[in-house]
Amino acid sequence: MASVVEQPRAAPGAPPSVVAVRPTRLARVVPRTRALLRSDAPVLLVVVATGVLVRAVGLASAPRLGDAEGRLVAAAWATPHPLTDPTGSVRAGVGLVARLPVAAWLTVSGALDRAPGAVVAGREIALVAAAATLVLAWVLARRLGLPRWAAALAVGLMAVAPPAVELQRTVSEAGFAAPWVLAAFVLALADRRIATSLAAAACVLAVGVLTTPVALLALPGVALLFWRHRGRDGRAAADAAGVFALVVVATVVLAALVGLPVLLLGGPRPSPAAEPVVLALLLAAGPAAAVLRRLRPVAITTVLLVLSATLGPPSVRAGAAVLLVPFAALAVAGVADGFVRYRPTRLRRRRVHLLGGLAGALAAGLVVGVVAPGWAAELGDLTARDAPPPLTRAVAWVSRAVPADAVVLTATAARLDLLRQGRDASRVVAVRPSPVTAGTGAWWVVANADTRLDPDAAGVLRAARDRGALAAAFGSGERRVEVLRVPAATTAPPSGTPTTPTVPDQPATPALPPAAEDPAARQAAVDALLENPAVTLTGDSRAVLATGRVDTRLLALLAVLASQHELTIDALPESTPGTDRRAARIVAIDGQPAVPESPVVGDVATTLAAQLRPYRAEIVRFPATGGAPAALVLSVPEQAP
Repeated sequence: MASVVEQPRAAPGAPPSVVAVRPTRLARVVPRTRALLRSDAPVLLVVVATGVLVRAVGLASAPRLGDAEGRLVAAAWATPHPLTDPTGSVRAGVGLVARLPVAAWLTVSGALDRAPGAVVAGREIALVAAAATLVLAWVLARRLGLPRWAAALAVGLMAVAPPAVELQRTVSEAGFAAPWVLAAFVLALADRRIATSLAAAACVLAVGVLTTPVALLALPGVALLFWRHRGRDGRAAADAAGVFALVVVATVVLAALVGLPVLLLGGPRPSPAAEPVVLALLLAAGPAAAVLRRLRPVAITTVLLVLSATLGPPSVRAGAAVLLVPFAALAVAGVADGFVRYRPTRLRRRRVHLLGGLAGALAAGLVVGVVAPGWAAELGDLTARDAPPPLTRAVAWVSRAVPADAVVLTATAARLDLLRQGRDASRVVAVRPSPVTAGTGAWWVVANADTRLDPDAAGVLRAARDRGALAAAFGSGERRVEVLRVPAATTAPPSGTPTTPTVPDQPATPALPPAAEDPAARQAAVDALLENPAVTLTGDSRAVLATGRVDTRLLALLAVLASQHELTIDALPESTPGTDRRAARIVAIDGQPAVPESPVVGDVATTLAAQLRPYRAEIVRFPATGGAPAALVLSVPEQAP
């Protein structure tokens, strides 16, 4: 009798059947995890995330908000909003290709509504460009044959070195060109599909050159890579060179025909001064990297950028410094890798393998020991989260104290912020020889460090100081921002004239505060303080302030302090019977008692000490005694009759 289940028998000599066993989920995940950990992804993710985080912390505070950044952001915003630049003068100073990424970011992301200022909003897209630069630098390092540790060293230097952080966190044409230049090197190192890769390299390098002509300094390095392909596919290299020339020439010619500025160097802007040790290291790393054939394109580019950043004209130095960051890091890492690989092992028949390694480690430790302390302090300053920048506080003060229809000659870095207050674009112009005449009424000047150093603005600033008065000042040193008010009798230089101010031929008047000759302005300043949520008035101080019998210089000083701190004022003491009150007693700052040794009292004292005459106030600090709270009393001197 046959069994219920009969097992089939294999034919004689046939191989045994193979039973497929489906692996478990864990058995599939573990090999993939191991492969991921062995790849570059984890290290790259950590290094890039560190670099982005370091650049994001303190983004609005350092470096100071400059006019070069403001010009690029304002020009980018004016591209889709031409009414903010009715004369076209702002857009004429910035190339079209450099404007496009900033304009797209501001339009799509809503950064202007989120950031504390227009320049800070532009710095957000600079962070994206910096992240792309870090990633492409890693890819280029691996394409050049550098091991993972050397690639991590290069990108790590870019991520945390203070000069790199400062240069890549600012809004600049070179910052947006750097990813395109690195992408050109990556594509030019392709081993497959050479014709397509070289053509793509030519196109992206052309985009970088159209973003800033300083990117032309990378052309010899890319050309060397093209030349190396001549033996394998010489026609592809020639075609790629033709593509690059065609794209650049066609774009420039088309821009000239339609009147669009595409290829511009831009004005001079400050760049961080190189430390002697760092500069010596870069000058040594470039020629040393040129010894290694695989690093020669990077070495050539590094040397050209170092020379341009140190010896070039002002309009080239800053852009060359920005582009130098990735190439310098790659050169240093490449030289370190070359030393590890090719260091001598024997000298006069003696083994020096260990001695050479110790010498290299000692040299590296010496460089780190010299550079690290200074870099740590600089990095702390760059990532410090301070109070709002002086320019941001000045813009906030202007929004409250300056009439909306007033003519404002402003630093370029603040122009877009002032326009977003609802001001007419024709009445908010750069501090240059401007079309402001005596018939326009009183005019105001917002001047930062860039404005004070600009020779084109010297005439207007001189006229404003001679005929007007300092209404407010924020910050100190190179970060100081001044707001001046000039009476209607003074005329600024008309458009197109030399920078010498055109002022009426009359004796110079004393620098009176803006409300001294304008009762309406005095009342506006009083109302602004009464309604300011940052000012708490106790005791009889509110009633005294409401009478309007308060010195206008004191009103201006309190407005400046209220833009930086929350103030509690319990008295406006009377100095001379029948005269305006010239003193204020502050008992709390930012919710803390005004104890003489407290940091907030010191900050207020620093702000007051930075004011110029006639706004220089006397400060007296009173400790708490008995039932009287600690207080800071500030008073302005009596004006000469």
